[in-house]
Amino acid sequence: MNSKLIFQYGVEGGGCSVYQTLDDGSIIENGSSGGILDEEEDPIIKWNKKYNNWEIWWNVFIKEFQSDWIRVYPIYIDISLKDFFIKEISNYKSDELDYKYYCEKWLRIMK
Repeated sequence: MNSKLIFQYGVEGGGCSVYQTLDDGSIIENGSSGGILDEEEDPIIKWNKKYNNWEIWWNVFIKEFQSDWIRVYPIYIDISLKDFFIKEISNYKSDELDYKYYCEKWLRIMK
């Protein structure tokens, strides 16, 4: 199945690569977590999931991270998602003092 990387992010102890298939536009998520401590206390978990489209994937991502999604570390954002993320970042609101730092981090990766 031909696909292209459209989004990649890291979190403490893991990360995820998100691909869009070229044939039907579905989304493939390849991720891993764990291994920070030792294998017994923090086993390495890998997964591969498929979603029908970006919107479904994004909704699952938001449900998992909730308002903390802004704190994941963006590594790569495809140009096709630039407007989407600019809108999401501009609509992001928080009472936490450092949220603007995280918003800037996302905007920097897209420059």
